[in-house]
Amino acid sequence: MTQVKSIRRLVVAGDKRGSKLGYPTANLEFCPEDNLPEGVWATIVNVNGQDYPSVTFVGAPVSFGGDKKKIEVFIFDYAGDLYDKIVRLDFMHWLRPVKKFADEKDLIKQITRDCHQAREVLSNK
Repeated sequence: MTQVKSIRRLVVAGDKRGSKLGYPTANLEFCPEDNLPEGVWATIVNVNGQDYPSVTFVGAPVSFGGDKKKIEVFIFDYAGDLYDKIVRLDFMHWLRPVKKFADEKDLIKQITRDCHQAREVLSNK
């Protein structure tokens, strides 16, 4: 599998919404010049030279009324602190567009499906 795009970014503090939903994320600054298609991606994040499979959301959190675009990365099987660290994020496969959900329950179900699909895609790389 060939990566579509790769970026290096500083991990910044977010609003902790992912943690509240059971999917803590590393938040990276969105830069329009990256020209990243919005939506959910199967990604690989490199932390201190180690690659980890992940799923990444690019776009505005429309389910929560947000309009500021973000990059939020849920790293599978990782529990360390990433604040103020620079990571490399490789975008491997686009999974779906940004979608507005009726409630948090529907959003959590979709995140679970996204994680399953990303793991499947990345295991076949």
